[in-house]
Amino acid sequence: MLVLRNVNPSGVGKEGRFDSFFAGLLGGYAVFGRNKTSITQQIVIYIFARVLLALAKLSVQPNMHPLSSLITPGTRADIEKHAWPVFASVSWAMVMYLFRWHPDALMSSLKSSMVYIYSDCDHWDSFRNFMIHNK
Repeated sequence: MLVLRNVNPSGVGKEGRFDSFFAGLLGGYAVFGRNKTSITQQIVIYIFARVLLALAKLSVQPNMHPLSSLITPGTRADIEKHAWPVFASVSWAMVMYLFRWHPDALMSSLKSSMVYIYSDCDHWDSFRNFMIHNK
């Protein structure tokens, strides 16, 4: 940010509109993009989900984009009321579909949880593997 602020053509010391974006691009690559581990992958996925939720919120705010004027306050309230149930439902629908037809496309931790919940749940012969550890 400091370098970008000092090379800004509209005035040294002023922050440009996209300086934070480019600083994040460079920092994201340097810290998380060069070495993919399970930890960096989880952090990036978490950030990605948070960014998508923020963009979804912004998409219905007044004066955020050219189509904002088409969204009435009543429509905006309806969207905000129903957005989470739709998001949760579609997310689980996609997980179930992928687990059924393309299980290898899922991350291993999600895949193993789905196997535990949906495939191994009916195989038990003691309290231990019924309540604590299945199969």
